[in-house]
Amino acid sequence: MSEFAQRLLSGVSHLWRVISERRLERGRPILVGVSGYARSRKSALVREIVAGDSTMVRMRGDDFPDPSRSA
Repeated sequence: MSEFAQRLLSGVSHLWRVISERRLERGRPILVGVSGYARSRKSALVREIVAGDSTMVRMRGDDFPDPSRSA
């Protein structure tokens, strides 16, 4: 595995842990926003994070007014 891939995987694991810990601390769902430049792999990052927990849901910001479009 390349160094870049290892760092990316480590970052995703860290983010997943932080999000999960915050949710447990609060005892309720939380909303996490991801922003960045176009084509900066935001969606790929979020897909990786959500894949680690079946209770997490990915909702695209463009679809926030109509969540059914995110399915």
